[in-house]
Amino acid sequence: MDKPFLKNGIFLGVISIILTLGIYLVSPESLSAMWFPFVSLAILVVFMVKAVRDYKAQNGGYASFGEALIQSFGTALVSMVISIIFTYLLYNIIDPGLGDIMKESMIDRFESMEDLLGEEAVEEMIVALEEQDFSMGLSQIIQGSLTSSILSLILALIVSAITKKNDSGIGSLDGNV
Repeated sequence: MDKPFLKNGIFLGVISIILTLGIYLVSPESLSAMWFPFVSLAILVVFMVKAVRDYKAQNGGYASFGEALIQSFGTALVSMVISIIFTYLLYNIIDPGLGDIMKESMIDRFESMEDLLGEEAVEEMIVALEEQDFSMGLSQIIQGSLTSSILSLILALIVSAITKKNDSGIGSLDGNV
């Protein structure tokens, strides 16, 4: 596999599946935990940087901003395709009731914050949650992925700006990333 974004995207997708499945098996409610997206983002950034480093290793230590962007954002997109497939299978085949579990978990979390947020605010949030559809059909998953794509693009732009290194020696902040 000579395309670093493909290799790293597949690795990231597999790691994401293993992480999600592990958390699901231990406690499905934890999939809605506040820390879960931050851990996922940190892992994404690591693989974006790794993809650019792998690309630079193949190209004499150099990668323009555009080349770095292709590698970092490509990694995110490949992983996202894998994630879309797995999420669909998890919510629709493996555990069709998982959306309801997630909703109940979020309601419980808001109820526990009543002292902090106030009874009225918590009630409003719970009513809004109860009105939401937590089913994860393909269209809902793809809509969520479009939002994730925008965030991934922003991260890829940042990673690319930091990790690029042009032939002229003008490039990254330290030139060694």
